[in-house]
Amino acid sequence: MEGRPNLKHEYLTYWGIKAPVFYHAYGSGYFYQPRQMAELKKRFELYLAMTAPLIRVEGPLGCGKTFFSLFLYQDLPLDQVEALFLTYPYDPHDHPNDWIELNIRTFFNTKTPMLWEEILKELRLLNKQLVVFIDGAQRMTPEALKELTYLTELGIGMITFCPIGLGDLSEKDPLLPHFQQKLCLTPLQLKETKAFIKGALEEEGLPANTFTLRAIDALHQASGGLLGALSSLAEQALVEGFFKNTRIIDHTLLKTIAPLQ
Repeated sequence: MEGRPNLKHEYLTYWGIKAPVFYHAYGSGYFYQPRQMAELKKRFELYLAMTAPLIRVEGPLGCGKTFFSLFLYQDLPLDQVEALFLTYPYDPHDHPNDWIELNIRTFFNTKTPMLWEEILKELRLLNKQLVVFIDGAQRMTPEALKELTYLTELGIGMITFCPIGLGDLSEKDPLLPHFQQKLCLTPLQLKETKAFIKGALEEEGLPANTFTLRAIDALHQASGGLLGALSSLAEQALVEGFFKNTRIIDHTLLKTIAPLQ
């Protein structure tokens, strides 16, 4: 797109949208209409009401764990909870071992070593629960897992930690699995893929039949029902429609996209 500063604007104008359709689709309510997502959200709300100390969000790579967790985070009742959404560093060795505590300390606007009694006292006064999401938990070192275990034990009844994508790393800390709940996402079924694409299109004011049924079938097969791959391929299809000057995405057009050739 070098030399074409208005190319994105041309693309959005062509489709009559304000932002890329599928790259921005995760936060909208229609994504969570599939039964799996609705059930997991209810489970999360129940675990939270029970002040579960640890709620893990798991699933295969690209299934939408992060965006589902962001939805849970954004939908929290802020009159009842305080919430943080953290992303674990990509270089886990380039940060202090008390990384989680430092972030909570920053949240409570204190630079001094945290006295947990004071934090818990403040939460009781506010009559609130603290919910801490940790994305990229698969990168957590054994030391970080020990810190998570320690903080989870200290905060029982007042603090809920939600590591995202922890996976088999929990085996590095044998104490961690003993007090956890788990939300497991699986790839979308074909009917859920259809609902996701239809909802994303309608959310941006595009016709629900912009993608033909054969095109949706091809997208579902190529993505394996994984949300990240599905969204990327669907957006690429709209880009191809823009360049080919067609507003109907069919299976023939999809053959021009490398992963679908």
